[in-house]
Amino acid sequence: MSDSKTATTALHRAAHKGDVRRVGVLVEKRKEDLWTKTEHGWLPIHVAARHGGPDVVRFFIEYANNHPKDGDMINAQDNWGATPLHLAAVKGDAASLEVLVGEGRADPWIKAENGWLPIHEAAWCGQPEAVRFFLKYNASHPERGDMLNERDNYGRTPLPHAVQMGHVECVRLLLEAGADVTIANEKGNTPVDLADEGSDILSLLTRKLSLLTRKKAMDDKYDFLHHKVLGEGAFGLVTVAVHKLTGERFAKKNTKLIREHEKLEREIEVMEKLRHPNIVELLEHSSVEEEGGTSITLIMELCDQSLHNWLKTHPFEKRCRQNVTSMLVGLSEGLAFIHEQKIIHRDLHTANVLMKLVNGKEIIKITDFGLSIAVNTGYTLHTDRVGWQLCQPPEVRVDDERRRLRYDYKVDVYAEGLIFYELLANFEFNERVKRLQSAI
Repeated sequence: MSDSKTATTALHRAAHKGDVRRVGVLVEKRKEDLWTKTEHGWLPIHVAARHGGPDVVRFFIEYANNHPKDGDMINAQDNWGATPLHLAAVKGDAASLEVLVGEGRADPWIKAENGWLPIHEAAWCGQPEAVRFFLKYNASHPERGDMLNERDNYGRTPLPHAVQMGHVECVRLLLEAGADVTIANEKGNTPVDLADEGSDILSLLTRKLSLLTRKKAMDDKYDFLHHKVLGEGAFGLVTVAVHKLTGERFAKKNTKLIREHEKLEREIEVMEKLRHPNIVELLEHSSVEEEGGTSITLIMELCDQSLHNWLKTHPFEKRCRQNVTSMLVGLSEGLAFIHEQKIIHRDLHTANVLMKLVNGKEIIKITDFGLSIAVNTGYTLHTDRVGWQLCQPPEVRVDDERRRLRYDYKVDVYAEGLIFYELLANFEFNERVKRLQSAI
């Protein structure tokens, strides 16, 4: 390493242009000094990271890796403490970030003099690709801490940086990754306080705050017995929740991560409308936005078993005809109510028909609206999958979607008929399914 010099050299200019060939000539043939700094304290690698691009950055990394005794060029700091990684984050150059961290082992946890990590720079400058890069790094290196909520010298995390500068996409990414909207800076201002009135950013923040409040209220109200798995529905796992004050048990359904928010909330939108003795009641819900999607928690009425399991333990000869008739009536009344609300269930089968013992009587309850859809007309051209294959009517079994017939509420009636068949017949439907399929 040469003695510290201050100048803007030909090597700095070539690095600025991203001219790898010229940089190579200057270093290898003219022996230009890679440690000469500009008046701002920038080495040629700083200039390359800020302006030059990944190829010229890679040249300096390869040189640094081959000359480790010269010093740590890759993490060198300028007059304000910024490393090449900070400057690549300012540019939003994800390719250069990948080269710096992946090939050069640059440290994303080095802070500038103002306490900024590179992710603070990316958020402040509105560089979503750079924000994504650091969020991915953060998620894969939990042992190093949580840079998502790391504060600078003024108590600010990356989130208020993006909020203050009005960068909607960066705010969205940070919130999805779990950024804390309640952290206040040294002046006591939270991200909500910094957002412009009526802005999209304020809507994102207040929604996140509302979800957190709802989730905390739910966590305070219930004990969750995650080891007691009741089953798995169209979109998620079902376990047990116990009310802390009353001891009453409920079903807790956690959906899988889904990116399409409309699909994620479909079941809530449907079930919130439905209040009927033969439909499982949804009591409350909360949502959590995470990197990779959104999950939702539903607290629902707890039933005793599914009709599918009941059929297994009640062979035909042991079934009480009066009881079966009551089940058929309950199923029909529940489905009729669903259709009155202009809703097609689309996933009706014995595993989605539950049973609950009420005053010594087994009551049928329809559940799992993960594939349901509200419609405004009597028919639909949906290409989304209709549920359990054995219960699909002929009009939705056509492989070619262009030939697929319009279908309506009759898809549920068809499935209901198969449930009737299983309750009233002396054998399971799937015992003769091949014969029926070949006849369709």
